[in-house]
Amino acid sequence: MVTGKSSFSELPQRKAILDGIASLKMELFLESITGEPSTERIDYISDRYRGMGIDCVVAIGGGSVLDAGKALSAMLGVEGSVEQYLEGVGNKQYQGKKVPMIAVSTCSGTGSEVTQNAVISKVGPAGYKRSIRHLSLMPNIAVVDPLLTVGCNSALTVSSGMDAYTQLLEAYLSTNANPLTDILVLDALKALPNALKLAFADGSNTQARSQLAYSAMVSGIGLTNAGLGLVHGFASVIGGYFPIPHGVVCATLLPAVMGRTIDKVLEEKGSKNSVMHKLADAGRHFAREQSKQPEELCRILKESLYGLVEELQIPRLGTYGVAHADFDKILANTGHKSHPVTFSREELGDMLEERL
Repeated sequence: MVTGKSSFSELPQRKAILDGIASLKMELFLESITGEPSTERIDYISDRYRGMGIDCVVAIGGGSVLDAGKALSAMLGVEGSVEQYLEGVGNKQYQGKKVPMIAVSTCSGTGSEVTQNAVISKVGPAGYKRSIRHLSLMPNIAVVDPLLTVGCNSALTVSSGMDAYTQLLEAYLSTNANPLTDILVLDALKALPNALKLAFADGSNTQARSQLAYSAMVSGIGLTNAGLGLVHGFASVIGGYFPIPHGVVCATLLPAVMGRTIDKVLEEKGSKNSVMHKLADAGRHFAREQSKQPEELCRILKESLYGLVEELQIPRLGTYGVAHADFDKILANTGHKSHPVTFSREELGDMLEERL
């Protein structure tokens, strides 16, 4: 069983879970993940239990814990370091052999419980955030119970919720989006901001927690099937260089990236008409009047994202040590992914500057 630093130990259901396992006379090994899973931690746990005949990996926690559980389910069945199997880093192709895995989410953010990749980090000057990916890494069972997220503190609720919102919006705007992902994603996108505000104000609001849990799960489905955009292009690079929570990077950069995306789309609305209407769809649930024109709804979305980040007290990049001197290496490795608009290096630098 893989857990976070404290989320499982503070879970009201912890005793019932452990008593239930004990009553079935299972042999249980407990391991914890602090922060985002590192190559060193995954290798240490894998080496410790490989060859012991582990029947199942259960991950109970937030997205980082679920990613760790998926990575461990893979690495228990193969030799070597997880680094060797990471996209863009390793030289081995993971073939899908794994130990069965159960994902139990205690925080609503990444949607890792329904994705086929596990993100592993190595933080430092030559750091990275990369995935081991295979369809078989989709958890065999995903438990999404909003009551398990009630104890999630306000800061983590906000950063995780904003990560989910970013994933939903980027999947909706993605150049690889399709009608099926659009239907799922837009429904979850509309409801998330209000639910996030309510959960931020009162973590025990189970209706808000339920909506956040659903939206986060759908965001995982969206990113798996439609891809992500520029915010996550930035986040994967910055998260490799600095010890900054993934949700915070996404949340703080979201208004800067989407604000400039909206400006550019409105300038070129002839060629970007479908994108403009999607942005308008996203902005419509922030508008007090539903009859507003698409261009105005786009501007409302821009203003609302800036307002949301301020209201939820999202920290800036400089809080975690990012400085002007780091811009060159960040920009050199940032990709647009499936973002609908392309920006120059100077424009990308302006986004970092704004949120420094």
